[in-house]
Amino acid sequence: MPVGSKKTMKQIQIVNPILPKWKELENDFKEIVESKQLTTNKWTERCEKKIAKIHRCKYVLLTSSATQAFMLLCMAADSLYEIKKVKMQDFTWKSVKDIAQMLFKERLELKDLPTATVWSSIFPVTNDNTLIIPTMSFGKLHVYEDYSMYKFKPLVIYDSTHCFGNPKCNGRGLGEIISFSPSKIIIACEGGAVLTNNKEIYNFCKENRRYHGRIPELCANLLYHNINSYKNRRKLILNNLKWYKKYLPMQIKEKILWYFYGSRNSIPDNNTLSFMNRKLTKSIIRKIEKFMQIRQRYEPADINNKNCDFVYKHSLEFPVMETEQEVRKLCNKINRCLK
Repeated sequence: MPVGSKKTMKQIQIVNPILPKWKELENDFKEIVESKQLTTNKWTERCEKKIAKIHRCKYVLLTSSATQAFMLLCMAADSLYEIKKVKMQDFTWKSVKDIAQMLFKERLELKDLPTATVWSSIFPVTNDNTLIIPTMSFGKLHVYEDYSMYKFKPLVIYDSTHCFGNPKCNGRGLGEIISFSPSKIIIACEGGAVLTNNKEIYNFCKENRRYHGRIPELCANLLYHNINSYKNRRKLILNNLKWYKKYLPMQIKEKILWYFYGSRNSIPDNNTLSFMNRKLTKSIIRKIEKFMQIRQRYEPADINNKNCDFVYKHSLEFPVMETEQEVRKLCNKINRCLK
């Protein structure tokens, strides 16, 4: 070993996306390349129809990313409605906050979580041209599922990026976004979608997608084939939750809040498993990151949002493994490094 070099252990990758076999893609990819129709063509349309059927909504628009889908929805809402205020939870993905801050500027208020164990802020419903943007964190559906109690329809854009496959995400409110990034169960390399039942919103988003968010046909084709593996992938993730619960050392799981447990409306759609441990310390993180990538989510933009900050600093993600033996092996490593 050269002088001054330091041998490091290869870290376990947190994100391990599942891809279709090359044989499934080969002929379609060849056809796409030879056609030279590389964006928003027939595979984009086929995916949109397939997703609309799964989610039982009128309109689906496939985009290059969920961030682009969110931007299109916000632009549509701001163009078609007289929005005076925007309330959005701070516990969400950074690019989404960046878009909201760029478009709404001084109208935007980033809200804290009500507590460190509630994953979607409960915003008061008002009829004063306030746009509300709740996040369905880790697939949990908490807010505004029932509009029948209101005489008016609140202006709501749902960040449902984790909710692919949940029929309750049926284009509610002004619309919803879903993600197909590498960290999700179903991926398109990168990709996202707008779901809506509002024809004006859909037309606006479709018109502007050609400037802001066309998706490559190769990505759309990969997504189309990947959707077929959704049920098997979800079953594997639920098994992983069970295995981690069984094998994680007490020091980690003693004070864990399991995001997916205890919620009948939760459908896990992440290719990683997120847990919060109220006693998580920097020392524990340093020990674990010697052999496993550490990824913490949703750093708050506003330092006054203490509950968001607490969750950010006390959460860990674990990889989805193919077998129970792999999960047990990883948990044993964690147990040894914490002793």
